[in-house]
Amino acid sequence: MQLVRFVVGFAMALGVAFGCSSSDDSPPIGSIGGGSSSSGDGGSRPTEAGTLQTDAEVVRTSIANGSFEQETGTGCGATWNIEKGNGVRISVARTGKFACRVCNGTDTKTLFGVMTNLGIAPRQGTWTFRAFARVEPEASGVLATQGGISATAQTPSGPVQDQKLVALTSSWQEIAFDLAIPAGATSLEVRVFGEGDPGACVDLDDVTVTSP
Repeated sequence: MQLVRFVVGFAMALGVAFGCSSSDDSPPIGSIGGGSSSSGDGGSRPTEAGTLQTDAEVVRTSIANGSFEQETGTGCGATWNIEKGNGVRISVARTGKFACRVCNGTDTKTLFGVMTNLGIAPRQGTWTFRAFARVEPEASGVLATQGGISATAQTPSGPVQDQKLVALTSSWQEIAFDLAIPAGATSLEVRVFGEGDPGACVDLDDVTVTSP
Protein backbone atom coordinates (compact mmCIF):
# COMPACT_ATOMS: atom_id res chain seq x y z
CA MET A 1 0.00 0.00 0.00
CA GLN A 2 1.43 3.33 -1.01
CA LEU A 3 1.05 6.49 0.96
CA VAL A 4 -0.16 9.43 -1.04
CA ARG A 5 0.67 12.37 1.17
CA PHE A 6 -0.50 15.88 0.58
CA VAL A 7 2.99 17.21 0.02
CA VAL A 8 2.97 21.05 -0.19
CA GLY A 9 -0.42 21.74 2.47
CA PHE A 10 -9.65 19.08 1.44
CA ALA A 11 -12.58 17.01 -1.01
CA MET A 12 -15.89 15.65 -1.71
CA ALA A 13 -18.74 16.44 -4.13
CA LEU A 14 -21.42 14.90 -2.02
CA GLY A 15 -25.10 14.83 -2.83
CA VAL A 16 -26.71 16.49 0.20
CA ALA A 17 -25.99 19.68 2.11
CA PHE A 18 -23.47 19.60 4.94
CA GLY A 19 -25.57 21.96 7.03
CA CYS A 20 -26.54 19.77 9.93
CA SER A 21 -26.60 19.84 13.69
CA SER A 22 -24.53 17.90 16.18
CA SER A 23 -26.12 14.69 17.34
CA ASP A 24 -25.27 11.10 18.06
CA ASP A 25 -25.81 10.39 14.38
CA SER A 26 -23.43 11.53 11.69
CA PRO A 27 -24.86 14.41 9.68
CA PRO A 28 -25.81 13.77 6.08
CA ILE A 29 -22.88 13.78 3.72
CA GLY A 30 -22.84 16.78 1.43
CA SER A 31 -20.87 19.44 -0.31
CA ILE A 32 -19.92 22.35 1.90
CA GLY A 33 -19.85 24.49 -1.19
CA GLY A 34 -23.20 23.28 -2.47
CA GLY A 35 -21.91 21.12 -5.31
CA SER A 36 -18.98 19.49 -6.95
CA SER A 37 -15.81 21.49 -7.20
CA SER A 38 -14.50 19.46 -10.09
CA SER A 39 -13.12 21.53 -12.92
CA GLY A 40 -15.22 19.68 -15.49
CA ASP A 41 -12.24 17.87 -16.94
CA GLY A 42 -13.30 14.47 -15.60
CA GLY A 43 -11.02 14.80 -12.59
CA SER A 44 -7.79 14.34 -14.53
CA ARG A 45 -5.45 17.30 -14.28
CA PRO A 46 -1.71 17.85 -14.01
CA THR A 47 -0.10 17.03 -10.72
CA GLU A 48 2.73 19.18 -9.39
CA ALA A 49 5.12 17.24 -11.55
CA GLY A 50 3.03 18.21 -14.58
CA THR A 51 1.95 14.68 -15.46
CA LEU A 52 -1.53 13.20 -15.45
CA GLN A 53 -2.27 10.27 -13.19
CA THR A 54 -4.88 7.73 -14.23
CA ASP A 55 -6.44 4.54 -12.94
CA ALA A 56 -3.75 2.51 -14.69
CA GLU A 57 -0.80 4.38 -13.25
CA VAL A 58 1.05 4.00 -10.00
CA VAL A 59 -0.22 6.79 -7.76
CA ARG A 60 2.58 8.69 -6.09
CA THR A 61 1.38 12.20 -5.39
CA SER A 62 -2.24 13.27 -5.55
CA ILE A 63 -2.49 16.69 -4.01
CA ALA A 64 -0.27 19.27 -2.50
CA ASN A 65 0.01 20.97 0.84
CA GLY A 66 -1.56 18.38 3.13
CA SER A 67 0.52 19.73 5.99
CA PHE A 68 -0.18 23.37 5.02
CA GLU A 69 3.49 24.24 4.75
CA GLN A 70 3.14 25.93 1.35
CA GLU A 71 3.60 29.67 1.67
CA THR A 72 1.99 30.73 -1.62
CA GLY A 73 -1.64 31.61 -2.16
CA THR A 74 -4.14 32.98 0.31
CA GLY A 75 -5.98 31.31 3.17
CA CYS A 76 -4.43 27.90 3.88
CA GLY A 77 -2.50 27.71 0.61
CA ALA A 78 -3.07 27.79 -3.13
CA THR A 79 -4.18 24.15 -3.33
CA TRP A 80 -7.03 24.47 -0.80
CA ASN A 81 -10.42 26.11 -1.25
CA ILE A 82 -12.02 27.55 1.88
CA GLU A 83 -15.72 26.72 2.22
CA LYS A 84 -18.27 28.45 4.45
CA GLY A 85 -15.59 30.14 6.46
CA ASN A 86 -12.38 32.09 6.70
CA GLY A 87 -9.06 30.26 6.66
CA VAL A 88 -5.52 31.21 7.59
CA ARG A 89 -2.29 29.38 8.22
CA ILE A 90 -1.20 29.39 11.86
CA SER A 91 2.28 28.86 13.22
CA VAL A 92 1.23 26.29 15.85
CA ALA A 93 1.08 22.94 14.08
CA ARG A 94 0.85 19.25 14.88
CA THR A 95 3.91 18.67 12.71
CA GLY A 96 6.02 21.06 10.68
CA LYS A 97 5.73 24.82 10.99
CA PHE A 98 2.11 25.48 10.04
CA ALA A 99 -1.47 24.24 10.34
CA CYS A 100 -4.72 25.55 8.84
CA ARG A 101 -7.29 27.37 11.00
CA VAL A 102 -10.80 27.73 9.54
CA CYS A 103 -13.62 29.62 11.27
CA ASN A 104 -17.35 29.46 10.53
CA GLY A 105 -18.09 32.57 8.50
CA THR A 106 -21.84 32.01 8.17
CA ASP A 107 -24.72 33.12 10.41
CA THR A 108 -25.78 29.58 11.33
CA LYS A 109 -24.41 26.36 12.77
CA THR A 110 -22.91 24.38 9.92
CA LEU A 111 -19.93 22.44 8.61
CA PHE A 112 -17.05 24.60 7.39
CA GLY A 113 -13.57 23.77 6.18
CA VAL A 114 -11.26 23.25 3.22
CA MET A 115 -11.43 21.11 0.09
CA THR A 116 -9.31 20.03 -2.84
CA ASN A 117 -9.59 17.89 -5.95
CA LEU A 118 -6.77 15.35 -6.05
CA GLY A 119 -6.51 15.61 -9.83
CA ILE A 120 -6.44 11.86 -10.43
CA ALA A 121 -8.61 9.06 -11.76
CA PRO A 122 -8.35 6.84 -8.66
CA ARG A 123 -7.58 3.19 -9.08
CA GLN A 124 -9.98 0.48 -7.90
CA GLY A 125 -9.54 -0.64 -4.31
CA THR A 126 -9.74 0.52 -0.71
CA TRP A 127 -8.39 4.01 -0.03
CA THR A 128 -7.66 5.39 3.43
CA PHE A 129 -8.26 9.06 4.25
CA ARG A 130 -6.74 10.61 7.36
CA ALA A 131 -6.46 14.05 8.96
CA PHE A 132 -5.91 15.63 12.36
CA ALA A 133 -8.12 18.33 13.89
CA ARG A 134 -8.70 20.19 17.15
CA VAL A 135 -10.70 23.13 18.45
CA GLU A 136 -8.88 26.43 18.59
CA PRO A 137 -7.03 26.11 21.94
CA GLU A 138 -7.19 29.83 22.70
CA ALA A 139 -10.93 30.08 22.01
CA SER A 140 -13.48 30.85 24.68
CA GLY A 141 -17.25 30.80 24.28
CA VAL A 142 -18.03 29.56 20.75
CA LEU A 143 -16.25 26.26 20.07
CA ALA A 144 -16.32 23.81 17.20
CA THR A 145 -18.11 20.63 18.30
CA GLN A 146 -16.93 18.11 15.70
CA GLY A 147 -14.23 17.65 13.11
CA GLY A 148 -14.26 15.41 10.09
CA ILE A 149 -12.81 14.27 6.80
CA SER A 150 -14.83 13.18 3.77
CA ALA A 151 -14.18 11.91 0.28
CA THR A 152 -16.07 11.45 -2.98
CA ALA A 153 -15.06 9.52 -6.07
CA GLN A 154 -17.07 10.22 -9.20
CA THR A 155 -17.95 7.04 -11.11
CA PRO A 156 -20.11 6.24 -14.16
CA SER A 157 -22.80 4.98 -11.75
CA GLY A 158 -22.70 8.11 -9.60
CA PRO A 159 -20.63 9.32 -6.66
CA VAL A 160 -19.11 6.93 -4.16
CA GLN A 161 -18.67 8.74 -0.87
CA ASP A 162 -18.18 8.54 2.86
CA GLN A 163 -17.01 10.57 5.83
CA LYS A 164 -15.84 10.32 9.42
CA LEU A 165 -16.56 12.74 12.26
CA VAL A 166 -15.21 12.87 15.81
CA ALA A 167 -15.83 15.05 18.85
CA LEU A 168 -13.10 17.65 19.14
CA THR A 169 -11.01 18.82 22.08
CA SER A 170 -8.09 21.22 22.31
CA SER A 171 -5.74 18.28 21.60
CA TRP A 172 -5.11 16.95 18.11
CA GLN A 173 -7.60 14.18 17.22
CA GLU A 174 -6.90 11.67 14.45
CA ILE A 175 -9.81 11.22 12.01
CA ALA A 176 -9.64 8.39 9.48
CA PHE A 177 -11.81 6.07 7.40
CA ASP A 178 -11.61 3.68 4.44
CA LEU A 179 -13.50 4.04 1.18
CA ALA A 180 -13.82 1.26 -1.42
CA ILE A 181 -13.61 2.85 -4.87
CA PRO A 182 -14.82 0.81 -7.86
CA ALA A 183 -13.16 0.61 -11.25
CA GLY A 184 -13.83 3.47 -13.65
CA ALA A 185 -13.76 6.34 -11.16
CA THR A 186 -12.82 9.61 -12.84
CA SER A 187 -12.04 11.99 -9.97
CA LEU A 188 -11.47 12.15 -6.24
CA GLU A 189 -12.16 15.03 -3.86
CA VAL A 190 -11.40 15.41 -0.16
CA ARG A 191 -12.77 17.78 2.43
CA VAL A 192 -11.54 18.37 5.96
CA PHE A 193 -13.90 20.34 8.17
CA GLY A 194 -15.28 21.39 11.53
CA GLU A 195 -18.81 21.91 12.76
CA GLY A 196 -19.99 24.68 15.03
CA ASP A 197 -21.86 27.91 15.53
CA PRO A 198 -20.89 31.18 13.80
CA GLY A 199 -17.37 32.17 14.79
CA ALA A 200 -16.31 28.68 15.88
CA CYS A 201 -12.85 27.69 14.63
CA VAL A 202 -11.09 24.40 13.92
CA ASP A 203 -7.40 23.70 13.36
CA LEU A 204 -6.48 21.16 10.66
CA ASP A 205 -3.18 19.46 9.84
CA ASP A 206 -1.47 16.43 8.29
CA VAL A 207 -4.03 15.35 5.70
CA THR A 208 -3.04 12.12 3.95
CA VAL A 209 -4.51 9.62 1.51
CA THR A 210 -3.32 6.02 1.25
CA SER A 211 -3.96 4.33 -2.09
CA PRO A 212 -4.48 0.58 -2.66
